Amino acid sequence: PIVVFWQFIYCTVSCYTFSREVSQEGAKISARVFAVYEIGCAVVLILCASREVEGAWMVASQEVRATMLQGTSSASSTLLDLVCDVSFELDADLKFTTDVPEFSAMVTLAARTNIKGVPLSSFMVGENDKELFEQHLQDKLPGDGSGSVVGLQKLKLRDSLGNHLEAEVFYVRYEHLGTRIFK
Repeated sequence: PIVVFWQFIYCTVSCYTFSREVSQEGAKISARVFAVYEIGCAVVLILCASREVEGAWMVASQEVRATMLQGTSSASSTLLDLVCDVSFELDADLKFTTDVPEFSAMVTLAARTNIKGVPLSSFMVGENDKELFEQHLQDKLPGDGSGSVVGLQKLKLRDSLGNHLEAEVFYVRYEHLGTRIFK
């Protein structure tokens, strides 16, 4: 709105000044052609400014959404830490985003084993478990705008000695600015 106002003032003053100059000296173009040119430039400038404003609003809304989702993630992490033996975060490829010593201990890995970047599926026993787990986590988010889904799934995990462990995986899945992060 303010850009339109100032462009209107500029065009009015510019056209008035040009028409006075033309009447005194004569010019190669008429006042009407000049006015059309000025109005055309003003429209282009207003459209460019409105596009920039839309872009700025988009960036600002994404930053607000990221902040809100980070708060949701933090609350989910705290809750999961309270009720679960082990809590960890997976990326969109279902790989550990950080080292999780508690998980390493659960599957009897050496204390210095870093599992960051290791797919969770490498600890699963059967292909059926892997496919079912991936299917649950890769499904689309609901259209309610919450950006998160919760669920529970029973899995059979394999420890480093080849023993099978029954586990219940409670997950909170949320979307984070175009990429999917799984908790």
